Amino acid sequence: MKQVQCVQEELKKFQDDCAEFVNWLDQAEGEIEELGAPAGSLNILSDKLQRQKSFSEDVISHKGDLRFITISGQKVLDVAGACGLDDPAAKNAQLHVDTSGTCSAVKDKLDSAASRYKMLHSQCNQLGNNLKDVVDKYNKYDDASTGLLKWLNGSEEEARKQQSEPIAADPQTLQKQLEETKARKTASQDCSALGL
Repeated sequence: MKQVQCVQEELKKFQDDCAEFVNWLDQAEGEIEELGAPAGSLNILSDKLQRQKSFSEDVISHKGDLRFITISGQKVLDVAGACGLDDPAAKNAQLHVDTSGTCSAVKDKLDSAASRYKMLHSQCNQLGNNLKDVVDKYNKYDDASTGLLKWLNGSEEEARKQQSEPIAADPQTLQKQLEETKARKTASQDCSALGL
């Protein structure tokens, strides 16, 4: 009878610890869904990347909690195995308490918690990689478009200046004007080739 009471005490501890961990898992799965939602600006993406980094640390820190409930669950299985039968078909079944249902429920909860944690950890890592990649690409795009806009504004100003100059009558000045126009055209083609 004392052994049955011991099983009940260990089971209660395990259930409380497991419920707390599952509650955290529920919240964490909601958080990762929120972090993975679409964003419309670099600021929002950068903010999500920073939040994901601290979220990742939280996920990693909860690996210890998973180990703890695994140990707690193993205690239940050990105590239940000592006081009863986790296989009711075994011989001398009348002398023992059937703990197979308890053992099965504990194993199921452990498997579920471990599987959900593993999936969450994997999703968290993938999300971090994806966010970093998108933020990096967005920054490169922003840098390129800023450079292109600066070049375009300068080119427009230079083209207006060149258009306002009268066409030279002497061959040397005319040659210089043609070379400047060709250089501008080449620079424009180079920018196009670079995708700017």
